[in-house]
Amino acid sequence: MCLMDSGCDYSLIPSRLVPGAKLEPVNMNVFAANGSPINILGEMTIDFEIEGMPVTTDLLVSDSVDECMLGYDWLVRHNIIWNFSSRQILFKMFQ
Repeated sequence: MCLMDSGCDYSLIPSRLVPGAKLEPVNMNVFAANGSPINILGEMTIDFEIEGMPVTTDLLVSDSVDECMLGYDWLVRHNIIWNFSSRQILFKMFQ
């Protein structure tokens, strides 16, 4: 389970969910909505499924977050259409 967050610039995963994962180094500053820094340990690529459709995603790994968040970067990369008025999320429409 992941939270989709259009207000989050980068997709993140807690380090506790990927213990022992091989992380690629990343040099960037990431901040929470309240301005507090989010410690980034590295970046990784994971494969998962959304309703049976395979997805490959790059995630920043942090020990400062509690849940997996698919951010604005992920929404754009996967051409997500999020229709709030009809309460629909359309995925892989143009890929």
